[in-house]
Amino acid sequence: MKFNKLLLALFPLVLSGCNYNKTLVLSFVINYHHIADSETGEFIPTLLLDNSYWEFPSEINIDYSDVIAGDELKITFNGNYKYICTLSNPGKCKVEGKIKDYSIVKTSVKSYYAYEGLTIEEMIEDVKRENILKNEYVILENGHYISLDEYDRQTIYLSVDLKKTSEMCNCPKNAHCSQCATYIAAMYAFNPRSNE
Repeated sequence: MKFNKLLLALFPLVLSGCNYNKTLVLSFVINYHHIADSETGEFIPTLLLDNSYWEFPSEINIDYSDVIAGDELKITFNGNYKYICTLSNPGKCKVEGKIKDYSIVKTSVKSYYAYEGLTIEEMIEDVKRENILKNEYVILENGHYISLDEYDRQTIYLSVDLKKTSEMCNCPKNAHCSQCATYIAAMYAFNPRSNE
């Protein structure tokens, strides 16, 4: 009888062990100090995955014109996977595994506007106070960037880092938690989602 109870107790563990799907989650980030403009010598913001160049199996096809900083790439594998990355900055990574499916999770974009009675300087102070900024660069339409303190436009757009915001805002279900800070992946002088 004790033996039967032991088998019943182990049965759920055996069932859970049958699910071999593994998921790899990578975040799109901006590297500001990697590629320089051949004419001006100024660095150009470069969109990368976890600050690395990735080599994927042929099933994965990413349209980089449709993603922004803060988006996530989720890859589900049939079984285990492995990847190897160099120690360079940015890194070069190669992932191996049998892919079941993949998806790109799009982040949200916040906007701030210097309305009547609010100066641009005050708007920028609001941005700094209400968010956690990865850096203080603003990406321009021409592909270059400037410091946030040099920014002089009425509106600014912030893309949210889904992964880090979720990690920092881990509020238990039905609990009363204070408002979570938003981790910002990048700031733009234009709406990076305006084509949707």
